Parts: sequence; C-alpha cells; structure tokens
Amino acid sequence: MESITTALDSRMLRPRRETGSLTRPLGLDAYRLPELIGSSVLVVEDEIPMQRQLELDLTELDYEVRIAGSAGEAQQLLSQERVAGIILDLVLDDTEEAGWTLLCWIRQNHPGLPVIVFSAALVNSASFRRAYELGASSYFVKGNGPMSHLYSELAARLVEGGRGRS
Repeated sequence: MESITTALDSRMLRPRRETGSLTRPLGLDAYRLPELIGSSVLVVEDEIPMQRQLELDLTELDYEVRIAGSAGEAQQLLSQERVAGIILDLVLDDTEEAGWTLLCWIRQNHPGLPVIVFSAALVNSASFRRAYELGASSYFVKGNGPMSHLYSELAARLVEGGRGRS
C-alpha cells in the first residue's frame, strides 16, 4: 500500500507522494490522456536532478521519455527517432546559445514539432519574445508554478498538433 507523506521537493516546493524510493507529484492522473499514452517526449536538460524529476513524472503519465543532456545529444536523437514533443531547457552546458541554437535547428528540421521551453536562467520579456520568434510553442519558468501546468500544456500541445504516439 502506498503511503502519502508531505515531503517537499527542494526545487519545486510541492507535495510529493512516496512510492518506495521514488516520489511523484500528487494528482498526476488528471493529466494522463488516453490518446497520448505511449507518446514519445524528448527532455533536453543538462541538470541531472531535473532530468530525473521530469523522467519520473512523464513516465508516470505514460509517456515514452527520451533524455538528452546536451544540444548535440538532442540533435543526434532527433535525427534517429521521432518524438511527439520536446521540453527544452535553454541553458545547456553552461551556455545560453546552445539552447537557442538547438531551438532554431529544431524549427528548421522538424517544423510543427511542439517545443516547450522550461528554463530558469532566462526570465525576461526579451527571452520570452525571442523564444516565441524562434518557434517555441510555450515558455515556462522553472520553479515559478506547479509542474502540473507544464504537463497540462504538454498534453494540450500534443493533442492540438495531433502528435500523440509519434
């Protein structure tokens, strides 16, 4: 039987449900859409704790999760596999330009692919504007709201684009 505790995730400060050694956000079931089960999502994130958190949550939502820790890994993976959507941190390998360059590359090589920017370092109107101009579908600031908003937006973008199960 699963016990519910109120441990706080140090990054997002949100209630967690403990299942053995893993924790997951409460209420994820609301974002598990039948038509998206098995859809492949690429997470481009260089911070291991955030990679693990996104992988845990997205797997719990029945997505097939691919992880890339750098822009180069993401390009290689996208050249070899189809994904339904991408969650992209803009600051990769300690440089801002890596994420921006990758976003441009994705738009040129995979037009229409939903890309949700999820970044903490670039929090200003110029960055938001630039992301949308370069083709981002959405922009979320890490730690600035519940993760459920990110997952809801991901589901909406995948349904909207008819990209489930890619």
